[in-house]
Order: sequence, then structure tokens, then C-alpha cells
Amino acid sequence: QGDPKHRVSCLNMLAQAFLAIDWVDEAIGTFRDALKAHKMPDDDLGMELRYGLLRSLEAKGEQENDLTAAEEAYQLASSIAIQNISFRDIRERRDSIKQLLTRLRKAG
Repeated sequence: QGDPKHRVSCLNMLAQAFLAIDWVDEAIGTFRDALKAHKMPDDDLGMELRYGLLRSLEAKGEQENDLTAAEEAYQLASSIAIQNISFRDIRERRDSIKQLLTRLRKAG
């Protein structure tokens, strides 16, 4: 992480590892740090970072019934879909987050 040349890639891998072991808050914070250090959210790596952040926020919304996290995940999913509708599973992920939002709003 200390090497500026590799910092963003290291943070991305670290955040993905946190998400894989279900350390959602750590994943969110690390993805945010990576995005802040990267400064180019629309290139390929920026898309990967935003996608990882939205997955982490979606997980937080699901696990903790966190409406704010789910709303942010939906905004990220929408922005990625607008930029590249064929990026990974963004259509399906956006739809599942929209369902999560509906469920959380009804419960709240």
C-alpha cells in the first residue's frame, strides 16, 4: 500500500478480500480509500472499484437492513449501468438492489 504505483491495486485486492470474508465495513472503507486514491472513476479500474463498493454496500443493506447503504448501492449501480449497460451483471444487480430498497422501505 505504501508504494504509490501499486496503492490502488493493493487497496482493491484488500477490499475484495474483506468482502470475501464478510468484513463488510472494512471492505466499504477500503473501496472508498481506493476510489479516493484513484481519482478516475470512469476508467476500467474505477469501474471495478465502484462495482466492488456497490457490492459491499448491497451486502451491508442486506445484512443490517441499512436503507442508506442500499440507496448508495443503487445509485452506484445506476451510474455504472448508464456508463456501460453490459458491465458484468450490472442489470441483474441493479434490479436486486431495487428489490432490496422496496423491502427495506416497507419495513421501515
